[in-house]
Amino acid sequence: MFDTLKSIEIIENFMQTASRRVCDDKLYSALKKAVEIMEEHSADYATKRGRYTDSLNNFWIKYNPNPRSRRVGDCAIRACCKATGRTWNEVFDDLVQIAYRQKDVLSANKVWGEYLADNGYVRYEPDYPMDVYKFCCNFPHGTYVLGLDGHVVTVVDGRYWDTWDSGGKNVIYFWERK
Repeated sequence: MFDTLKSIEIIENFMQTASRRVCDDKLYSALKKAVEIMEEHSADYATKRGRYTDSLNNFWIKYNPNPRSRRVGDCAIRACCKATGRTWNEVFDDLVQIAYRQKDVLSANKVWGEYLADNGYVRYEPDYPMDVYKFCCNFPHGTYVLGLDGHVVTVVDGRYWDTWDSGGKNVIYFWERK
């Protein structure tokens, strides 16, 4: 018979002793499945959910440099802030100038792409499909700006910085600091 409490105890012990960064595909899939099963079968699990998901998804760091802490569709500005170490206002001003010159909106890929190129970044496409989480596993060192479908996020030393957990979104291309 399925023993939910015993399963929780086994996962809990594993999470305490294992590396905080679970990058092996098979291990990650097995742990994720175990968490899903526990979620379905244990009322007590709901109160412990944060600990397990933190262990599996500890790559995300909540980050919002917006001076008013607003979430206003400014992901390109936020990503460029983290990638360059500049303030939200500085990046906004620079992107506005580029956008004006290009006659485009400042969130356009070409606009923030030019900004990154001007700041020492080089654009690449991944060799195979991967989401943000897997990108962090494969690129644990360095600074990268990832172009996703309708979103932009920065990865620094294997952790992604964003206002929300965008780890499951697919990477279309990325910029690497050289």
